[in-house]
Amino acid sequence: MKKLQLALAALLLSGACALPASPASAASKPITVQIDQKALSFGDLTPVQQEGTVLVPMRALFQKYGAQASLDAKTGVITGAKNGLRIQLQLGSKRATINGQAVQLSLAPQKINGTVYVPLRLIGEAFGCSVAWNAKSGMVSITSPADPSGIKTLLSQYVEYSNTENLEGFMSLFTSDSPLNVPAVRSQIQAALAASDMKTAVEQASILKLQGNDAIVQTVESTSHISGPYEPDQRSSNTYHLIYAKDNWRIRDVTINGVQYLLSDAQRNVQLTVPAEDAEAVQTVLKNYYDYAAKKQADALFGLFEKEPQASEQAGYTQAFQNYDLAYTVENSRIIAYSGKECALLFNVAIRKVKGSDYKDNRNEIVFRMVKNADGQWKIGGTFVIGSTPLNP
Repeated sequence: MKKLQLALAALLLSGACALPASPASAASKPITVQIDQKALSFGDLTPVQQEGTVLVPMRALFQKYGAQASLDAKTGVITGAKNGLRIQLQLGSKRATINGQAVQLSLAPQKINGTVYVPLRLIGEAFGCSVAWNAKSGMVSITSPADPSGIKTLLSQYVEYSNTENLEGFMSLFTSDSPLNVPAVRSQIQAALAASDMKTAVEQASILKLQGNDAIVQTVESTSHISGPYEPDQRSSNTYHLIYAKDNWRIRDVTINGVQYLLSDAQRNVQLTVPAEDAEAVQTVLKNYYDYAAKKQADALFGLFEKEPQASEQAGYTQAFQNYDLAYTVENSRIIAYSGKECALLFNVAIRKVKGSDYKDNRNEIVFRMVKNADGQWKIGGTFVIGSTPLNP
C-alpha cells in the first residue's frame, strides 16, 4: 500500500490579553461546558472568555477529573495531579508544565473575585480529552479519550484480513472518508492482494497520542514473501491515524515512514541452476543499466524497465544526472531466485563521485527483480535497496 498523506486542519482556542479578567469581560452569551454530553456545573460561578480563550474555575474542573488540586498562596503555583499526571500552572504566568514538559499558554491563570480560573483547553487536553468550541451556541464540548483496548483488536483484524486476502473485511477497517477508501485505491489494494501472497505481522505498536476520539499509533511491521512476484521480506515503520466512532476504532489514514528490505544469509547464498542464456541476458541488462547511468543516457536507461518509470522517478534520474558525474563499479552479482519468467539479481555497486555537488561515495546492496517479456527480453521489474554503506567513513 502506497504512502498517502492527508493534511488535517485543527481549530484551536487561542488568544492573549494583557489585562486581568473580570466578570464584566465575560462574553455576553453564557458559556456552558459539557463533558461527554453532560453539563459540568460550576455552582454560582461561570466560565469566562477572553480573546477566544475560555477560563473556568479550577477546583470544579479538577474535581470532575478526580484529580487533586492545590494552590500555593505564597508562590501562586497551581498543581493538579492524578495517576502519574502532574499539571502545574502559576497565577499570572503563561508558562505551564505537564509532567515536567513546558507548555506555552495564550492566557495566564487568574483570580477573579477570589476564585482561581484556569485555561479549560489545557486541562482538558492534558487529561487526553478533545476540546471543541461552538461560538454560535457558546458551548465547549469535551470528549473523554476513547477506550484504547479496541486498537489492539483493530490491528489484529488488519493483519488477519491482509493475510487471508479478505478485501471486504480489510476495507471495512477504514473510515468512510479515508483517502484510502476510494475506488482507485481499493482497486490497487485488490490487485496487490491478488498478485502476491504475503504474510504480515505487527511486531510493535505504540500509542503516540490518544485525544478524545482520535489516536495516533506507530507500528513496526514485518512482511514475508510467500508467493507471487519476487519481493524481499521487509520491515516497515508505519503511523496510523485512527478515529473512534460507533463503538469501534477505524483507520483514517496510514503513513509509511520507512521500509527496510531484508535478506538472510541463506537467501543471499542460495545455489540455483539457471540456463546460461538467461544468466547472461540478465547480467547484460545490469551492465547496460550502469553504463547508461554513467553516460547519462536517460531514454536508453528507461528502456530497460518492464514499465516506463513514473514521472517522479524520471525526474529523480534527471536531477541526479544534472548534479553529478558518477562512476559505478558493479560487484558480486548473482541470481538468488529464478522461475523461468522471473528472476532476482542481487549485486553490490560502488558509486563514486567524479565531479559535481557534494556527494558521499557509497556501496549499495541492491536486488533487481527481472521479468522476461513476450519477446523473450529481460526487463527490470523492480528495484530494492537492501543496504548502503559509505566508502570513506
